[in-house]
Amino acid sequence: MKYLLKIMFICLFFLIIGCTKNSTENNTDFINGELLHPIQCKAVNLSCDDKLEKSVQCKGITQAKERCKNNTTNACNYCYLHIDQAPPPGQCLNQTKNVSGYCEYHKDLVK
Repeated sequence: MKYLLKIMFICLFFLIIGCTKNSTENNTDFINGELLHPIQCKAVNLSCDDKLEKSVQCKGITQAKERCKNNTTNACNYCYLHIDQAPPPGQCLNQTKNVSGYCEYHKDLVK
């Protein structure tokens, strides 16, 4: 009987230790603000045919590898010069490790 109680105590001890290691305090789903495994970006790309109420800076990249300085009211955030750089409308297909769930292209949506 004593032997059975010792075994039960040891099993209970390891069960408690195992549950403690899996607590949210020691969560290993992300490190230093980044997810360990990439997920699909949760943003939705808007059609360039839609219009915004306010103009925003174009997200296009010039031939000089700089951000375009034009403003646009296109919902896709690309001016007429760089509309060919806009992603297709629909769910963003980019992968991200950012804990916000948004890729580098859409990260400004959380500001």
